Amino acid sequence: MHFDLGCGLGCQLHHRMTCVALSYAMKLPLIHDLSVWPYAKQWNEAFKQLGSNCSRNSQTIVVEWRATGPVLKVSRLKGNGSGIEEIKPFPLANGFIVSRSIAILINNVHDDPFLWWAGQFAKYTMRLSDSQELLVQRERLKIGLRESVHPIFG
Repeated sequence: MHFDLGCGLGCQLHHRMTCVALSYAMKLPLIHDLSVWPYAKQWNEAFKQLGSNCSRNSQTIVVEWRATGPVLKVSRLKGNGSGIEEIKPFPLANGFIVSRSIAILINNVHDDPFLWWAGQFAKYTMRLSDSQELLVQRERLKIGLRESVHPIFG
């Protein structure tokens, strides 16, 4: 995933969460581009790694975010680094395709299955790194919050 959009933390997390969902829907490994992150602390210092340890090769599909609308520019890299670009429709426009048995279970726990899925991908995307989790635990103890108090705001 590659980002050229200068935007805040919520926007950055939203784009990354959507890339995780696209990786899931397209059944492709996610290669998380860590080079574009506008904060002093690097992604892996604050959050757990997204995706795989795969690296780019001639079969890599590069999904670039553009401000022009909900389409994907998919580039297939050639061996020489150049590529063939094509525009693809946004694959999550109609939700996720899941088996009927899973769909029934999700419908039993949530009125809007797409939002349930979005919540799962958001939860996965925002998993704190071990060092950040330790920092949160220390602060929790310092201010006297019990372990069972969730969530913490402020």
